[in-house]
Amino acid sequence: MGQRLSITCTVIKGDPPITLKWLRDEHALKKDGDIRIHNLADYSSTLLFDPVKPEHRANYTCVATNEAGSERHSAAMVIHVPPRWKTEPNDVDVIKGRSVMIDCESEGFPPPRLTWRKAEGSVPESYKPISSSSHLHVFENGSLTILDVGEHDAGYYLCQASNGIGSGLSKVISLTVHVAAHFTNKFHAEIVKKGQDAKLSCQAYGERPLTILWTKDRQPLNAKLLSRYRQTETVFTNGSLSELLIESVDRGDSALFTCLARNSYGKDETNIQLIIQGKYNYDACFTNALH
Repeated sequence: MGQRLSITCTVIKGDPPITLKWLRDEHALKKDGDIRIHNLADYSSTLLFDPVKPEHRANYTCVATNEAGSERHSAAMVIHVPPRWKTEPNDVDVIKGRSVMIDCESEGFPPPRLTWRKAEGSVPESYKPISSSSHLHVFENGSLTILDVGEHDAGYYLCQASNGIGSGLSKVISLTVHVAAHFTNKFHAEIVKKGQDAKLSCQAYGERPLTILWTKDRQPLNAKLLSRYRQTETVFTNGSLSELLIESVDRGDSALFTCLARNSYGKDETNIQLIIQGKYNYDACFTNALH
């Protein structure tokens, strides 16, 4: 491919005048800037391809005709083309729990075979083959799909294309998995006696930076403006723990507290129902039970 190629048709016997014509896949050869016809003599004709291209692949037929009849001879032009990228794979970022498709397409002749491998460690050195499963699937065109992406899917992937012509193609890409802000527990209740201190805790997981806000009965809560309220936050490698401390609770503190977490990849919330119990409730119940 990219070089010059000539095909010559020569009639070794037959009475003149002899007419020579060329067919391509049984159709008259159309004029093409890359294909030229040179008639060297009345009995010889040459097709010159300059340069040879993949689209020149076809069956070429030379037809020789005189008053006595016609004769033909055909030859197939097979052009071996090493793999070249049709869609080159690139680095990918995906949020945990979602699905992702990584395209890797090549063309050539014979059609290249595409394979995927995943690095066994944290560096792109040793790779193991990827086989289609319910979690990963390699399509015929070379695209790799990963369903319900987990943190274990992060790493380096190698796409290779080979058809036996040339050295083939290979490309290493990295898959980065991001974790959206989320809570594992969506609701729980806290029961505190009147006059005691309450501590409401919410553990948010996700990639940092991660922010946590509180609301009380769906209204924004600013602990700095309330003398009995105090908010603390502890940062971990995989998230943050936010605690809301309420001193000497009373009936007015009984409410639905919501913890809102957010980062660059998502948001989530968890609800805590704070129930305040007063001693008079127990006395009233005991008195009613005696009558």
